[in-house]
Amino acid sequence: MTDLRTARTARPGTAQRLAALVEDALGAALPVRPRAWDGSEAGPADGPVVVVRSRRALRRPLRKSGELGLAQAHAAGELDIEGDLGHAPRTLRAAARERGPHAPRPSLADRTRAAAEALRLGAVGPRPAPPAAQARLRGGLHSRARDRAAISHHHDLSNDFSRLLLGSPEGWYAGLERS
Repeated sequence: MTDLRTARTARPGTAQRLAALVEDALGAALPVRPRAWDGSEAGPADGPVVVVRSRRALRRPLRKSGELGLAQAHAAGELDIEGDLGHAPRTLRAAARERGPHAPRPSLADRTRAAAEALRLGAVGPRPAPPAAQARLRGGLHSRARDRAAISHHHDLSNDFSRLLLGSPEGWYAGLERS
């Protein structure tokens, strides 16, 4: 039986090791192509290229789960996407939908191997400083002033930037009409 996941070689580069680690966690082939700081690449040749510039980019998703850690790594310049900025996240979401709602349940041995590999990759280490662009909010959680500052920081973006990420408003409305 041929495994469609990233082939593991005798002395893989950082990208191959990272891809294997992520694939084991996902239980599926990696739909993006990581390029690591050592110049190594892995994953599908036609997949969106995700450039991992430093080990700190690996630490952030461990500290802040989900997309927040990845967004912080991108904002800090430690992670980038070549080409269409939205293509990689859309590809990852489509792969997650295809996999279904249940992630694999790794054994204790699998988790121990993954932890050792994460340690070797440098994903375990000191907490990275927040990106400079991150909002520095003050006040009580969900106070009117703090929430106003958070909304202003995250949503007062130029129309050109919003269009880059979300597409044209006409496309938003067309999507609503089909719903």
